[in-house]
Amino acid sequence: MARINKFRFTDKKVIAWDYRDKFVDSVEEFAPEVLDSLMAFAPTYKALAHDLSPALVSLWLSGELDSDSSDEYGRIYYIRTAIVDHFLTLKRWGLIDNSKLPEAADALCDRLLVLRTSFDEFLERYGLCTSWLRYMFQRQLADLSDGRKPARFIEFGFDIGIAAEGPPIEIQTDGWSVEESWSEFEARARAYFEAALARYKAAAIEQFRGDGYKQTTKPLDLSVVKWLVWWTVKRMSKEQILERIDDERFDDGRAYDIKTLEHHFRQLKKYGLPVRTG
Repeated sequence: MARINKFRFTDKKVIAWDYRDKFVDSVEEFAPEVLDSLMAFAPTYKALAHDLSPALVSLWLSGELDSDSSDEYGRIYYIRTAIVDHFLTLKRWGLIDNSKLPEAADALCDRLLVLRTSFDEFLERYGLCTSWLRYMFQRQLADLSDGRKPARFIEFGFDIGIAAEGPPIEIQTDGWSVEESWSEFEARARAYFEAALARYKAAAIEQFRGDGYKQTTKPLDLSVVKWLVWWTVKRMSKEQILERIDDERFDDGRAYDIKTLEHHFRQLKKYGLPVRTG
């Protein structure tokens, strides 16, 4: 019975969500210098958001604009056009002298380019160059510039996936008759419920398997994510990581080697986690 009770399926999209959440946790715990480095950009971000608009600064840093342009020139052209449009609006409202329009727009664009370059270098330095991490750290930078606590990416509503559900379960039987004792009714109701539950289980399993979901054979081992943080963010060598693992897991009787690390890194890469090469 215990084996049957543990029978479960897992949605790979939700697993990715779990691993990414754990990665963010591990970065906060084992690499606090990442947030410290991000905070250094907050005054610049705040000034640009004030002088231009938070939406344009966010668009430029988050990488959302990158998917609309095939090259750097196209992206820069877009942001320059948006800045000029912004200043033309200010001109119509009488908030800026027409003679200062080109100079002000060019200066603001140059400041944006400098911030984008610095932000790109920050992500590259810590190996955080995946699209979801770029988006998350841009959002965290916006929070820091406003004096707020940086929100976690799981609070941003990432569309990684919602766990699949089986068909609705409906269990209904006749009520307690005045001609039967409570114990008789309880036995009848439980028997009906058990039979309905068994039918539901069979139907749900058939649906999950038909949709391509695999049965889960063992729980997720999220503890290995910190190894990746040591490797990608902290830039530790594999030998240094193995030394730490041996110190932490001295009593578990297992042998850990470079092949073990590389196996776990390959698995984590499948879930969108950043794995540096080398």
